[in-house]
Amino acid sequence: MFELDIQVVQDDPQLPTEAQCLSWLAAAQAELIAYDADEFSDQNYAITLRFVDALESQQLNETYRGINKPTNVLSFPVDDWDEAGLPAELLAELGTPHVGDLVFCVPVMSAEAQEMAISPEAHWAHLLVHGYLHLHGFDHLKDDEAALMEGLESKIMCQLGFADPYSEAELAD
Repeated sequence: MFELDIQVVQDDPQLPTEAQCLSWLAAAQAELIAYDADEFSDQNYAITLRFVDALESQQLNETYRGINKPTNVLSFPVDDWDEAGLPAELLAELGTPHVGDLVFCVPVMSAEAQEMAISPEAHWAHLLVHGYLHLHGFDHLKDDEAALMEGLESKIMCQLGFADPYSEAELAD
């Protein structure tokens, strides 16, 4: 279902494994299909997951968002290959459609998990799901968009056996 290109710039013993990432992505994809099967039909995707240090995260955040500090996750969606009008031969040569890149800042992620008193695994799962939804066009800039995106995240996280990241108890920590 997914081809992962995992790039580790900053290693950490608490980084998620490829198997964990694949299971979390599969749950997110299943929920997207349940949400809108026509829009999010079961497809194969290639995704790059890049685990970086604070400097690279800060540089990317400054370049692409105008914010001069590192951040937990950045998402870089790729335009829909189906709408690009590429010839069938080229699509076949390119292989699995690349849905986008997710760039995680390892030190920020670790610090956030500690500050929120949650397991690193739960935080990695949440922000991988969060980033994956961004790759599919979900956002949280407006209240109605945030409610939809957070609702999907909560449902997926609970299905994975994690606490709801937006529950009052989790937010109070």
